[in-house]
Amino acid sequence: KRVYRFLGAAKSIRDDMEVIYKEALDIGRFNIALNELKKDIYNDLPYVEKEGKTRHLFGSAYAPGGIVDYYETIVETMDNIIFINSSYVEGTSNALNEIVSEAVKRGLFVEVYHEPMVETNIETILIPDLNLALTSSIKYKNNNMRIFDIDSFMDSEILQEYENFLAEDKVIVEDL
Repeated sequence: KRVYRFLGAAKSIRDDMEVIYKEALDIGRFNIALNELKKDIYNDLPYVEKEGKTRHLFGSAYAPGGIVDYYETIVETMDNIIFINSSYVEGTSNALNEIVSEAVKRGLFVEVYHEPMVETNIETILIPDLNLALTSSIKYKNNNMRIFDIDSFMDSEILQEYENFLAEDKVIVEDL
């Protein structure tokens, strides 16, 4: 029970960070870049009459020894990896959700991996028919074919204004 209370407290602190990141995100630039990414991923793949399917899973968890994940056995089954660089967890999830939605409309099967703190947030997707993984797992920051950098769409003035709060919140979340 104590662990769940600590995780709940960590989530509350992270929610504080998410409000700041949401305010800082330049949604217009983000949407333009996300549409370009979707064009690159799906190229000329047509929409189909029969929708694709999704399978929802967890690839990481909070365990007594800390955070564990098995992404090397999941992500590395794909030849192409796109790393989502983002401090904004909900922004990452929203981007991945849009990519999943497009895949389903085009009749593709997608494995959707949720994050353990907020199970509705997506942190990784696999599209086997395209031999493609998109992930925010830090393991793939330097091991990818491409980076989609959500942090680059953040207003640096807003981030600078809240810099101390964000730094403090990051430490507290890690401690919890």
